[in-house]
Amino acid sequence: MFWLPMYLLTNTCLRMLSGNIRTTKWTNVYETILFPSLLPAVILETLGITRNKFVVTRKDGAQNDDRNYQIKQMIPHLILAVLSIIGIVNCIHWTFSQGTIGFLVVLYWLLINLYNIMMSIFFLAGRKVFRNHERSMAAVDCTLTTEGEIISCITHDLSEGGISVMLDTPKYIPSDMDIGIKLVNDRYSSEFTGKVAHVASIGNRWKYAFTVKDITEQEQRQLLHIIYDREPTLPQKLDKDISTFEDIRLNFVRRGQSEFMSNRKLARIALNRELPTADHGIVTLMDFNYEFVLVEMEHHDLANEIQLSLSEDISLKCMWVQSLRNKRGNLYRVTNIRDIARNHQMPTLEALLKQWNKEHIQLGKTGPASQGKNNISPDELNEMAYL
Repeated sequence: MFWLPMYLLTNTCLRMLSGNIRTTKWTNVYETILFPSLLPAVILETLGITRNKFVVTRKDGAQNDDRNYQIKQMIPHLILAVLSIIGIVNCIHWTFSQGTIGFLVVLYWLLINLYNIMMSIFFLAGRKVFRNHERSMAAVDCTLTTEGEIISCITHDLSEGGISVMLDTPKYIPSDMDIGIKLVNDRYSSEFTGKVAHVASIGNRWKYAFTVKDITEQEQRQLLHIIYDREPTLPQKLDKDISTFEDIRLNFVRRGQSEFMSNRKLARIALNRELPTADHGIVTLMDFNYEFVLVEMEHHDLANEIQLSLSEDISLKCMWVQSLRNKRGNLYRVTNIRDIARNHQMPTLEALLKQWNKEHIQLGKTGPASQGKNNISPDELNEMAYL
């Protein structure tokens, strides 16, 4: 009669007055995180003991110290979690042994408090941070200037240390070369050089991430304006709550998952295309990433050099690197890819690759080729990981 109307009205008021960015549930978690740290100060102030000493926060980012600090802060919550579990077990036991439902009220609050304590422990345990700078999701006009091409695109996200863009087709952007990057919006523009940090295939598109390598102070100021002088990209309202138990389950599951960090800096394109060579007959071009090709030969003679004829105008000169475990798949380095880029033949090459990749995907979905001899085992994929 007293508590439920108060709870419902408080939660409704919090949502309305905070613009749906706070709820009773997350406010309780927040306060549970802070209370062990605040309790000594509150007690001292109550007794008239004031601490005037100002402690400067650490800026060195020492990981060992951070971990020790986290464990120290978790101790009160861990003790309370153990006591809550003991209380829950006792409540269940007394409910059945004494034949009364009075303990269910205490059990309810113990479960609520255990949830708050568990979420506090997850927060204090922290998570591994892979980025040096926080990124903002933003669509900004971007121009990439490579050795052989100027690419117009839109950014996917921005940060002080780099950007990422989404491209409809894979592009040859050498990972060992600085490229020109220019960002322009309606008020600011920033121009600097960057390097490829990561390439990934997402659906039918390709995500290219770049790190900032060389930028002047003035251009850096413009970049900061582009990143921060905009509508905030942080969440503006809370998502619809999932269940309490699902919150805890997801935290356990995701923290137990091993992280997979890909270091691929070139787009790897599956082709599975038969091509003629000058001296070695027909070979199958299985994978291509501009600087390397994976070739399957019908005969067992290992060729140190081959020349793949992609079209009348474009041929790939390839130097052998290594053989894979299937004894027929051979990895070759493409030695003339820079010449193809300088001769402005890259658009023609990209059109061929796009068509062949599309045909390979369609054949893999509908025909027996996806189950044939050209399949690559997981072990062989590991051998190709540096592609």
